Amino acid sequence: MRFAEIGQQLRAYRLESGLRAEEIAARLGVSRAALYRYEKGEVIKLDTVKRLAELLKVSPLSLLGIGVEYYSRPAGYFERIRQVEETADQILQAYGSICFLTTTEAFDAALADGLLAAADMAENDRPAARSAAEQVLT
Repeated sequence: MRFAEIGQQLRAYRLESGLRAEEIAARLGVSRAALYRYEKGEVIKLDTVKRLAELLKVSPLSLLGIGVEYYSRPAGYFERIRQVEETADQILQAYGSICFLTTTEAFDAALADGLLAAADMAENDRPAARSAAEQVLT
């Protein structure tokens, strides 16, 4: 994982925690500007990662982007989805249908493109496949 990705994780978990940047910086003994630099992808020491993880109540591996990510607050979740959508070619998420209500417009557009492209490739009954795709989208 690159430092920029660690910074993205840090920002998402900071928003998830509900703590202000000033609070986290004070508890770490660094300036708020230093914390923002970490979030922008500046080099961060492993000791600092460990202390941040303890403060944010996540595992150091989660902060490093290794393993499963859990978000209980919308702010952290939306920030992380926004970050992932900026750079990902594909996104795989496992969740119930109610979570579709939390997707972004970019996700909705990509979903529509994918469903309609798959329907257009249907060999047996293209009109029925396209109709089914459009029904899902409305």
